[in-house]
Amino acid sequence: MAAGPTIASIGNANIDFSYKLKRLPLSDTVIPAEGYVIGTGGSASNYAYAARRLGAVAKFYGAVAHDILGNYFIDELERLGVDVSGVQVVEGEHTGTVSLWIDEKGEKHGVAWRGANLGLTPKPEWSELGSADLVHLAGCSPEVTSWVVSHKHRILTIDPGSASGLYSAAELYRMLSGSSIAYLSEKEVRSLAEFRGESPGAMARSSGCTIVEKMGSAGVKVFSKGGDFEMRALPVQAVDATAAGDVFAAAFDISVLTTKDIQLAASWATAAAALKVAHAGAKSGAPSYEEVAKLVHSSEEQLRPKPL
Repeated sequence: MAAGPTIASIGNANIDFSYKLKRLPLSDTVIPAEGYVIGTGGSASNYAYAARRLGAVAKFYGAVAHDILGNYFIDELERLGVDVSGVQVVEGEHTGTVSLWIDEKGEKHGVAWRGANLGLTPKPEWSELGSADLVHLAGCSPEVTSWVVSHKHRILTIDPGSASGLYSAAELYRMLSGSSIAYLSEKEVRSLAEFRGESPGAMARSSGCTIVEKMGSAGVKVFSKGGDFEMRALPVQAVDATAAGDVFAAAFDISVLTTKDIQLAASWATAAAALKVAHAGAKSGAPSYEEVAKLVHSSEEQLRPKPL
């Protein structure tokens, strides 16, 4: 595969502590885990690594503390081939951490400490974002999002994620209007539709932003100026759903950049996410371009979009 596009992602930098459990603990109890993984996390960093695996030149912008976990985060992403020169170091804080409990269905339950992530702010050097082919925002504060949107990069994609509760419906819609693709939860789509008084498809066309409604293991609905369709998830035995949405977004964005075909992008992204959930941990299992291409080819019938 030829050298891919240059992609910048902005968002949380975390260290994930993941525990595989047969059941969730009850109050005032401690139960043994079936497995344990520690690694770098945060949606934007997961996205950056997934993009790198798919052939893009990936750069991550986030914030860590000057502590052992922050050093581990930077060293790990560098080892994985992600440019971390845009990572800020926040003094007097702790690097963000997330404790994840993964149940038998591969679904996650978690608690997050945002720590240094709260100190992420636009810097003068962020002017270099203009040289990226695409900028992706994941779990960013309204302040960071507003700054990036106002600088009108060529292609901007967004995923409110863990920061969703910080946005009003009006702010979410303004974010759509300044973006090319938005990855939203079912709850976020309903909230926006009620606020605007229009269907998700009409909202995508009025804002000019393709809306990808995330439905977890059920798949996605896509609303765009070219029409609306549903893509069901491939049937797989899920081990860990952590970062599946981030891998989906990276594959979707790269495919849209390179093919301009929304339906093909949904097929590639669905295949990429299916490959990811077969592995434990946020970074483990992020597929290569060749792995996704092979699955898309072998699952052609299952990866046909259904019009809405």
